[in-house]
Amino acid sequence: MSAARPPALLAPGLTAAGLLALLLGERAFGAPAISYVGVGAVAMATALRARRGPRALGAAHLALLGALALYGLSTEPGLDLLRLPPGHLLERALDVLWPATTTLAILALSTGERLAFVLRAVADADAAVGPRVRDACLRGLAIGLGLVFVVSVNVAASARDRRVDLSFLRVTEPSETTLALVAAQQDEVRAVLLYPDAHEVGARVRPYLEALAAHAPGRFSVQQLDHALVPELAARLRITGNGYVALLLGDEEAMRSETLELGLELAPARSRLRTLDGRFQEAFARLTQPRREVALTVGHGERSHGGAEIDPAERLGRFVTELRRANIEITTLGIAEGLAREVPRDTRMIALIGPREPLAPEETEALLAYVREGGRLLVTVDHEAGGGADALLAGLGLQLLPGTLASEESMVARSRTKADRARVFAARFSDHPLVVAARRDATRSAVVLERGAALAPLDPTPEGATVVFPLRTREDVWRDLDGDLERGPDEALEAQRVLAAVVLRAAGAREGRAVVVPDGSFAGDDLLGYRGNLLVLGDALRWLLGDARDGRPAIVGVTTSEEDVPVEHAPADERLYFWLGSLGVPLPLMVFGLVSALRRRRARREEA
Repeated sequence: MSAARPPALLAPGLTAAGLLALLLGERAFGAPAISYVGVGAVAMATALRARRGPRALGAAHLALLGALALYGLSTEPGLDLLRLPPGHLLERALDVLWPATTTLAILALSTGERLAFVLRAVADADAAVGPRVRDACLRGLAIGLGLVFVVSVNVAASARDRRVDLSFLRVTEPSETTLALVAAQQDEVRAVLLYPDAHEVGARVRPYLEALAAHAPGRFSVQQLDHALVPELAARLRITGNGYVALLLGDEEAMRSETLELGLELAPARSRLRTLDGRFQEAFARLTQPRREVALTVGHGERSHGGAEIDPAERLGRFVTELRRANIEITTLGIAEGLAREVPRDTRMIALIGPREPLAPEETEALLAYVREGGRLLVTVDHEAGGGADALLAGLGLQLLPGTLASEESMVARSRTKADRARVFAARFSDHPLVVAARRDATRSAVVLERGAALAPLDPTPEGATVVFPLRTREDVWRDLDGDLERGPDEALEAQRVLAAVVLRAAGAREGRAVVVPDGSFAGDDLLGYRGNLLVLGDALRWLLGDARDGRPAIVGVTTSEEDVPVEHAPADERLYFWLGSLGVPLPLMVFGLVSALRRRRARREEA
């Protein structure tokens, strides 16, 4: 005659009562006797499950007893028993282990006992219940592991005083460029956050401003005020309500200001919060930096800010945006503006961006005379432009070597075709000021050229010219002379020079400077999307305008942004994206689900 089964709820009831008694004895009454009774009840439940019941539940009960034993060792009597000195590593480990193991055991028990109670009425034997109860215990254990992981990360972050914002409407942190811009300011700039206390938008902006104040104490300060409490300031700034950040420089009548409108509602303010760093940088530069102008040459098929709307390599939108953030405006310079005679004397810097048609000899001579007299020149030129800028480069002591740079190793894979071999990157930087930011960030950044060329010095170098090459490729790059992007016997692998800094000195004149990049699309929106290109462009502008007549350097560089970047692709790819989205992803999932369902049905038939 078989032994009688214990009541279905006896073991879980004893466990629950035991844990409650332990909680009351330890936390409510401080009575060890009650705690001992609780531990005894859990031990009885464990004995019952070990004698009769699914093995998974017995193992879970044993794990719970082990967790209670760890708790006992973490108490003062337990530590005295272990004879551990105060602050010992094992003591701190026990403080972490007992709550984690208790949580895991309780969740495994609760899910397993619940399923066992439901199946007990319909199953003929414990053996039929066992596999399902084991799976339920494992599911509870998985939930417990996830909970322990989340709590552990939170505790570790709190201990290290670190904050990571993973919210949907997160605010960017100050970029290195913004920090440098604020630190370079001589007079203190005050940021007035016009929001009520504890406002949800103001609370997200304030950490950004406080990070700047901590980086540049005495040069930047933060204050939060309600618009209604500062009517005079609001009237002067022409602000009619809260929802703004005001940047103030100077006092009383001499005070100058710039404002950033962010808004009062969190959802509409999302886009402004995500691009806060760039918006702040632009306003701060307008307030503190002198207004400068850069003249873009026109009339030779150059890339320009009015370029094509389709090809990102033709657009200079990002280039112009970065200049305006540094309070640098764009003008044009061509024959109509006098380029064929001489460069206007008030021109601070000239940019020749990717000309496709040759420059007139008079224009070339005017540009060279401008640099010899202390002018600043930025040149990005294609070797496929028919030699239209060869005379200008020769006057700077440079020449473009024939052939397109190509590589099978130092390339940026984009189309996954042979054309990618002409998209070469370079990351060997010298210690020249032209590449200081990129060199510091070399582990993450490289300069990318699209069908670029190689530079070489002229021999002899023009009088008064000093030429430096601060950036080179690796030795796995060749100059493709026949256009097939296959390395031939006459196309040697070697490091190529892809950036030049030129200094021209003339008697009695300010030092002239020029930067030459052998790729006309270098400043286009496509290539400026690479961090290394943007860092080099920022340092180039800083070097070219670094000893401006007012003695205040231009600071241009990378901004941080959480803005969603739109994905651009050619119309020819639409069909591929359609079929991938319609069948490429759903179809494998459907097949996997069908196979899994058939396997489960077969397993149930075999059990039956």
